Amino acid sequence: MRTAWTATVLLPGLCRGLSSAREHVLVRDGFLGAPARELRRAFERRFDPPESGVLGPERFAWDVWHVPGQWSLLRSPAESYFCDFGDGKAYDAFDSALRSFALREFGCSNVSPVWLSLYTDGAFQGLHTDAWQGPWSFVYSLTDWDNRGFEGGETLLLGDQVLQHWRSFEMGASAEEKQLTRQIEPLFDRLTVFDPRYPHCVRPLRGSRDPLKGRLVLHGWFIDPAPYFEGPLDEDDAAEVISQGATTRSRQQSVKNVVVRVTLPCRFDSSGRLPLRTAGGCSRLRRPRRPASSSGRWERRVLRGHSRRYEDGPER
Repeated sequence: MRTAWTATVLLPGLCRGLSSAREHVLVRDGFLGAPARELRRAFERRFDPPESGVLGPERFAWDVWHVPGQWSLLRSPAESYFCDFGDGKAYDAFDSALRSFALREFGCSNVSPVWLSLYTDGAFQGLHTDAWQGPWSFVYSLTDWDNRGFEGGETLLLGDQVLQHWRSFEMGASAEEKQLTRQIEPLFDRLTVFDPRYPHCVRPLRGSRDPLKGRLVLHGWFIDPAPYFEGPLDEDDAAEVISQGATTRSRQQSVKNVVVRVTLPCRFDSSGRLPLRTAGGCSRLRRPRRPASSSGRWERRVLRGHSRRYEDGPER
């Protein structure tokens, strides 16, 4: 009796659960839970009124990151900001959850050093791309959104209607900012992950200069794509069929000089059979030895983060 299995190729989708292969943004609300509130409280304590006596070095941890016309914000290395002053437990919970998410959902085995950034009146990020930093960007919000003292502060990504403007242009139609961009509010405990090849920015803030009423986010990149395995199969058993699928997909490309990022979540049954649609049907792995402790049904899940460059037609 076989286990149930599924195999999905998302191109250039980010992870399981996206409704379309053309999606390039994932938003996960309620990502961390209780540790998020602890991190927020730690931040708020640093800005207690001076008469409270809190005048230690933790109040002076911010760098003014200002490049005229491109960036203007306050930032601090997140790990040092929280861990050097007694809030390491909550930060470790965030770090562990983020790394697990990056590995299981994106096949990325590491996370870049994380920045903590604070935006008040006039702060912004101009349009930019930063794919050289890593294959996926993330923004995690500690903003007290319900009590914010500003307008703006959303993450904006240019949409396909802009990036492929002439393909969809209609002389008699008009489009405004909401149709031309994807806008994501930094709600508290919201994790946003997106493809950093898309031009993106942070809308300028207008309002209070009070840091407690500003935009507060942790951000960085998922890096080092690598195979991720669970279950009794070893990497050699799975590599052959995954490589077949990737090679077949590359031959289906009709464009040149394209970088395609793929996440392959695959589930194998006990026969080693995988319905890999990009391979044009079912493929079979070498049947692995069943672990001595295993009885009845068992399964193996593989998630592979994959980046491949196609030049001059299909892969040779």
